[in-house]
Amino acid sequence: VPGEGTVMLSWEPSTETDIAGYNLYRRGEGETAPKKMNAALIANTTYTDKDVLPGVKYTYYVTAVDNAVPPNESAPSNLAEVKVPPVTVP
Repeated sequence: VPGEGTVMLSWEPSTETDIAGYNLYRRGEGETAPKKMNAALIANTTYTDKDVLPGVKYTYYVTAVDNAVPPNESAPSNLAEVKVPPVTVP
């Protein structure tokens, strides 16, 4: 859900029983490779990206990470494309 200066993301939880958390990846318009947005695993199924620019389209996907040693990371989810609205001046 795009907003002024933010993108709020949510996804369905993994059905696996050994999930440690999620990684979120983002690619901005004109960027060639996605960037992992989180330093530590995301424990829930929501994330608010506050580092977005107005008028720019971003592509996001999530992966699930399990409790194995070393951990396994799932294939990427479906892509979500969001365009941040331009700043409105009253």
